[in-house]
Amino acid sequence: MAAIMLQGAIQIAFVIAPLSILLPLNFNQAGGASYGAAVALEAAGAFIGATYGSTIKTDQLGLVTILALGSEVPEILSIAAHAPSYLILACCLVSGIGLSVFGVIWISQLQVTTPRNQLGRVLSLDSFSNSSLYPIGLILSGYAVSAFGSTTIAYVAATILIISIISLLFVPGIIKPDNRS
Repeated sequence: MAAIMLQGAIQIAFVIAPLSILLPLNFNQAGGASYGAAVALEAAGAFIGATYGSTIKTDQLGLVTILALGSEVPEILSIAAHAPSYLILACCLVSGIGLSVFGVIWISQLQVTTPRNQLGRVLSLDSFSNSSLYPIGLILSGYAVSAFGSTTIAYVAATILIISIISLLFVPGIIKPDNRS
């Protein structure tokens, strides 16, 4: 649990926070009208992912969640590469699907594997670890984009995301979680 929470904190601070700046900045430079569509497509993807995520049955849920976390990589790389808006929009949809699949499986696994008398504390810790670094990430991202440019920051965010996801593969119990509580 701690490894996934740590990875989530890193992803929020060093991937989601920069994306919160890079995505609207990208669409503003490209004419501005598509940012609303990007947000809408990511939300639609989240709906699809939540619906689909609850139907996944496998003994390797950890692997599915890790792959789902990687769904943000195409979005970041498409922004870094200054891809056409339609491609970035498609990547936003995929990102929404993947992150929602992750969320459904992660919360379900927490509920299955955490003893009932500790579930509230574990969920609170998960929420805290995922939200506490976001403001710091936004501050750092704003300065970093100004200092190094959006392309560099997007590639750095993609690299951090990939490394943080790959590192989860080496944590015992993540690929094939033990569902006993």
